[in-house]
Amino acid sequence: MAALVLGAAVIATPTAAAQCGEPAPSAAQQVLQDISAARQNAGIPALRVNVRITKVAVRHARRMALSGSIWHDDLAAWATGRAVAQNVAYGSSGAEAYDAMWKSAPHRTAMMSRRYRFVGVGAARSCAGDIMVSVDLMAPPA
Repeated sequence: MAALVLGAAVIATPTAAAQCGEPAPSAAQQVLQDISAARQNAGIPALRVNVRITKVAVRHARRMALSGSIWHDDLAAWATGRAVAQNVAYGSSGAEAYDAMWKSAPHRTAMMSRRYRFVGVGAARSCAGDIMVSVDLMAPPA
């Protein structure tokens, strides 16, 4: 009696591997647009995108995406003595991550605070395909 052996090979595609932890700028842009629209509708001054804060937010979003979980960053490391806040969320898109933040009173309060004038938004795709988002907010110098 002969034995039949079946085998299967799993081939990792470079595209899938490259997406894991990669920035998702269109998702970050969507979150920023949603925050800007909410502030405008409420008559709150617009946030100014800050390049340094954006780099911090993108780096944090990438670390969360690679780990597959969300957590708050060490705000004191980039605050330079100013008042800061950070919102983190994930979803299937930037819009879904924004909705999760909007439905949370503390996150919504931070996004709508007149205290904060500068923003950086980072988004990255997790290995599972979720969009991990970090919104970093900073007040002007005292």
